Amino acid sequence: MKRRLPFTKDCNTVPVIPPKVEYHLSDIGESMRPIINSMADWGSDYLDNHPDKRKVIM
Repeated sequence: MKRRLPFTKDCNTVPVIPPKVEYHLSDIGESMRPIINSMADWGSDYLDNHPDKRKVIM
């Protein structure tokens, strides 16, 4: 990413093939973790209760 989001504080390039970049969250990014986790939980619950999971995944 040429421009980093304000939620990241730094990134490290890992010398492997294929190239890999690791991003680390800033304090603001970390403060969003509970919100993102709640959204992931909601998505899992929605998928578990959906009558045709294959349509949701595709």
